[in-house]
Amino acid sequence: QSTKFANTLARSCAEEALKQIRNSTSFTGSGNLSFLEGSCNYNVVNTGGQNRLVTATGTANGAIRRISITLNAITPKISVFSWQEVADF
Repeated sequence: QSTKFANTLARSCAEEALKQIRNSTSFTGSGNLSFLEGSCNYNVVNTGGQNRLVTATGTANGAIRRISITLNAITPKISVFSWQEVADF
């Protein structure tokens, strides 16, 4: 159950990072969210032009899950090149 919560939390922070980019296309940086089940954090890096690398990590009862998202465009809409869920790191 902890693994499922950690994955859900990582997805929540990934979505929050995408929302930050949608609200401000120049956004880079990090943030975190806390929930009853655990917490998560995200980081957005500009890798050149409209390319962004988004990483998000969710933690719940010792379980950790990470998501890595590569964006290849952010205007006029966000375009996801890859979305990878990493079970172990």
